[in-house]
Amino acid sequence: MATIPPAEYESGVLQEINEFMESGIGVKGLVDSGVSKLPSFFVHPLEQLPKPSSEDVQFRVPLIDLKEMETGRRAEIVSQIGDAAETWGIFQLVNHGVPIPVMDQMIDGVHQFNKQPVELKKEWLAAHVSLHYNLNRLPLAAWRDSLACNFPDEKIDEEAIPQICRKAIIEWTKYVLQLKDTLSELSSEALGLKSNYLDSIKCMKTAYLLSHYYPACPQPELTMGLTSHTDSTFLTILLQDSIGGLQVLHQNQWVDVPCVPGSLTINYGDLMQLITNGKFKAARHRVVANSVGPRISAAFFFSPAVAMCNESYGPLEELVSEENPPIFKPISSSEYFARHRSQLDKDTNTSGLSELMLSY
Repeated sequence: MATIPPAEYESGVLQEINEFMESGIGVKGLVDSGVSKLPSFFVHPLEQLPKPSSEDVQFRVPLIDLKEMETGRRAEIVSQIGDAAETWGIFQLVNHGVPIPVMDQMIDGVHQFNKQPVELKKEWLAAHVSLHYNLNRLPLAAWRDSLACNFPDEKIDEEAIPQICRKAIIEWTKYVLQLKDTLSELSSEALGLKSNYLDSIKCMKTAYLLSHYYPACPQPELTMGLTSHTDSTFLTILLQDSIGGLQVLHQNQWVDVPCVPGSLTINYGDLMQLITNGKFKAARHRVVANSVGPRISAAFFFSPAVAMCNESYGPLEELVSEENPPIFKPISSSEYFARHRSQLDKDTNTSGLSELMLSY
């Protein structure tokens, strides 16, 4: 069998991707068409795919109950958040104040959006396909469709939300913004700072919503729903359904993030790791493809206010000293996001923070 020259192979893959993107059908459209074999640009290299393991992973993602704050145990909650932030970078919350019906309606809203005919959702699908590159600079796609809604300075623009899921997203957003404020206070206190500290530096004033729809995959062993990465932002609040597939890297082991009924998953991103001088960890995570689906998730990513996007953020002076000097160079969020995207193109296993490390 003749080997296809690399240039011709790359040209063929690019043409295949362009045709897919121009069609606007998304991954769901492929599934609806009855595809049984993945297009080549969805097939990931073996080194990027989950490895079968017979080991019984003993770790469990920390679960924190915010109801304890009502009984005067705020200090205990702060301690739990601090421990989770320093050792995992991720934890799950129950009794967080977001009503279960609001969460259910959000999941259903994403489902209803994706059930629409292609012509009604085509313009909304986030770039129609999520691409990154393998080590040979060939593009790879993740097995999901995404809907993106951006709320700069937490201003909800109804026209930026599809009509079919507008009510669900607006209601969900209102509750998540309240929870973000609570987490901002608790995270500040966990750092030994005043409760309004993180709010005062306006590092989490823009809310970016990504709603992912992961259809059942005919060959889940060959692709990923979401490749290994850390979030570039400060804080993420995630809602997921009961399908599962989210995993977090902890002590060099991939650990399943369980679908605890009524819970939300919270994780810190690179910029939080930067300003805390490494005290809080950015959680490395991924989503494996599944033969069962669709899996639905909705994640809010929090980044600086619009007026602050070109202002530099560095390790907080309250958290550094002669004994604990800064380990990162300061950088603006806008510049870091560009670096992060560039880094993901090169190597999904390395954070953009690696280029900002100081040496002494």
